[in-house]
Amino acid sequence: MYLIFTIPGMSYDGVTSFFQKPLILFLSLLLTFNFAFHMKLGMQMIIEDYIHENKNLKLALLLNNIFVSIVIIGCTYSLLTL
Repeated sequence: MYLIFTIPGMSYDGVTSFFQKPLILFLSLLLTFNFAFHMKLGMQMIIEDYIHENKNLKLALLLNNIFVSIVIIGCTYSLLTL
């Protein structure tokens, strides 16, 4: 909640210095992994409920895993290079 109210008023340098603190960086990465994993599970449930052909199901689940991996890598890279 603290971030929601403080980051919009910060300058770019303020945001980068804020995320360079080890605890904040660790918690942000942990939150990112948590959100991505939750997104993966939610999409997996939707895919399994609505796709019934085995070939398409496997492809959709593979694409879901690839997408989540790209999101995690992109967010991690963004946070680590601030």
